[in-house]
Amino acid sequence: MLGEQIAEGGEAVVYDHGATLIKSIGLDYFIQPILALDRITLHNAYFPETALTVLGYGRTADCEFKIIQI
Repeated sequence: MLGEQIAEGGEAVVYDHGATLIKSIGLDYFIQPILALDRITLHNAYFPETALTVLGYGRTADCEFKIIQI
């Protein structure tokens, strides 16, 4: 379990997991997963003080691609 859901909007759902927040990002059908990972890499390069860590990825019951990050 990711924790208690505390927010939802746009492409993400945010969970409270104690000392950390976990964000589950859904991608629409037209974006390739590799492009999402590229965006995270670029974010980490330009904003190292708020670097994102990918915990995992997969598909929902509706076959939507999800990335789990902190």
